[in-house]
Amino acid sequence: MQDCFDDIAKFKAVLADQGVPGALAFLNRRAPHRYTAIYKLDGDVMLNVGIHDRLGQVASPLPPTPRDHSLCSFVEASQAFVSEDVLADPRLATHIQRGRINAYVGLPLSRGPSHLYGTLCQMDPDAQHLPEGEYRFLEMVAPLLLDHLD
Repeated sequence: MQDCFDDIAKFKAVLADQGVPGALAFLNRRAPHRYTAIYKLDGDVMLNVGIHDRLGQVASPLPPTPRDHSLCSFVEASQAFVSEDVLADPRLATHIQRGRINAYVGLPLSRGPSHLYGTLCQMDPDAQHLPEGEYRFLEMVAPLLLDHLD
């Protein structure tokens, strides 16, 4: 448990020193997913606030995405959404991202049960398993990002 507290302290230091880009890079190093991103909900559109691509091939910001075309549409103000294998997930049998993004972990960035700012998400073109304890870590640090977003 002490390791978790140490990692939260490290995350806070990176966030304070390097802002959201540094925080996304920090989170990306911890997980197997290629991308770690923040999206802001703006009506029926998801706006990319920042993204870290482990391969350095995608730069921020990505173009706006209709909410119903995004896996972020499954995230609610008080509920995350996880699919480790989109191709095998019956909830996503007809989703437009099926085959493009095949692993998704999305946590709400919310200032209360009825106000969803957007999502903190990790994504990959290949199916990925989130290591044990990493989901809980993401839950603990996601709220810390809100003070660094508009």
